[in-house]
Amino acid sequence: MSQLPHRIIVEILSRVLVKPLLRFKSVCKLWDSLISDPQFAKLQLRQSMADNKNTCCRVLLMTWPPKSVDFEESTDNVNAVRNLSHPMIIEHSLSCFYGIIGSCNGLVCLYDEFNNILLGSPTTRDYRELPKPTGSLNHMFGHGLGYNSSIDDYQIVFASKIKADGFRETGFNIFTLRTSTWRRIQGLNSVAVSFEGPGTFWNGRLHWLRIIQNGTQRVFNIVSFDLQEEKFKDVLTLTEYYGSDIFLLELGTSGKWLYLFCEKRYSHFEAFVMEVNGNRAAWSRLFKFPHDRFPGYGSMALHLTKSGQVVVNFNGWQLGLYNPKQVTVEYFDLGNCLNEFEAHVYGESLISSNNY
Repeated sequence: MSQLPHRIIVEILSRVLVKPLLRFKSVCKLWDSLISDPQFAKLQLRQSMADNKNTCCRVLLMTWPPKSVDFEESTDNVNAVRNLSHPMIIEHSLSCFYGIIGSCNGLVCLYDEFNNILLGSPTTRDYRELPKPTGSLNHMFGHGLGYNSSIDDYQIVFASKIKADGFRETGFNIFTLRTSTWRRIQGLNSVAVSFEGPGTFWNGRLHWLRIIQNGTQRVFNIVSFDLQEEKFKDVLTLTEYYGSDIFLLELGTSGKWLYLFCEKRYSHFEAFVMEVNGNRAAWSRLFKFPHDRFPGYGSMALHLTKSGQVVVNFNGWQLGLYNPKQVTVEYFDLGNCLNEFEAHVYGESLISSNNY
């Protein structure tokens, strides 16, 4: 392979998955330099996004310390679960709360109860501590991490109902990675005040599920925030999803697809993938299986593995793989989880926050 032209080597390696690429860095100095190049990281990301088969995802668990789980591995593989390691995490006590602001292109953004923010890649283990915002992260009702292609930069958005100095006020803040600065977004429309949780970044926008209470019924629709225009927009009303039988409904993404995961009370779990054709969008069912496979409520299907198994967060206490064909469940060994955890699926990449 050393006899091949450099551009051919780049083209071949850019189509390789992230995990083996990290091992390939030890092959020789040339490959180490190439794979560590920020431009190569962007190329490899574009290739994997174009081909969903080359997209590798993991689950981030807000345990203590936070854990990253490779759900494509066997549940009995000791390397499937690893702890996140960074001084900001290690120095805190067991009682410290951690939350997920969002993820995008392999980067994940975490915060703690002291308004500290950590942005980085669990895959490459490169992290960066960010300046604290003016608003209180503990009172966020909507937040997310996205990529603004018009400026080739990553941005964090969060909405808070109380400022850090104690004055009650609804504010929208945005952080730009290259300038490492926070600023206030002015004049946003009212559609932005009725969503919550981490936004899902897809097609240049952050997306949230919004719940509209219509008498005794709940109607769900998708609202998005365009990072380039800095505007909120209603995207789609989920006409099939309303009423009291919806226990949980969440958005997810992998590569170029947007997913919708649902738990219907006393009935079933199901997931849909959005297909876009021009200006038209439609949902196609990804899977569906009966609710009686799992007792209780609050479990959520998170992802569909390449082998056709479903990653399930069991009430925030266990993470497992459900095999629809064999009707079996295998659980990952998460060690001693003393508290209920938040789970978030993110994609792997070579992107580093320290290159911005």
